[in-house]
Amino acid sequence: MFRVLILSTLAITIASCSNDRSTQDTADRDGNAATESAAPVAGGPFSAPPSSHAQPMKPFSVDELYNTPEKLYAVNCGICHAEGDNQAGTRRLANTRGEEYAVLVKRSDLHVDYVTYIVRHGLNMMPAFRPSELTDEEVSAIAEYIVAQSPASE
Repeated sequence: MFRVLILSTLAITIASCSNDRSTQDTADRDGNAATESAAPVAGGPFSAPPSSHAQPMKPFSVDELYNTPEKLYAVNCGICHAEGDNQAGTRRLANTRGEEYAVLVKRSDLHVDYVTYIVRHGLNMMPAFRPSELTDEEVSAIAEYIVAQSPASE
């Protein structure tokens, strides 16, 4: 009995997954029958059918994702140090140093060397970022970005 149940479930699963659209009749919005001659979709039943309007996705490199200091800061630092009460680093700095020191990009007391050192070595609850996570050039770009955003640099 158990084998029959397993085999029936397997047969139903296989039948529902096979989606050979090459001979399937479909109807348009007005109910007129039309035969679709598209080849089966590569990638399985969850892939989108081929379309003459679809543009191939432009390949991109990781460098394009993080090509500005602002993006590097947002991805690596902003998660904890952006403005708002939901960021752990901002909240911690507000509690320990005061509200005027909470948001890094609004501070006027930070220097590039200090930011670089803290990013590489960590401080209190902030972890250190290894060279395999952020290159020296990326750390320098982030530090210069933070200092450049300071009200004192305007």
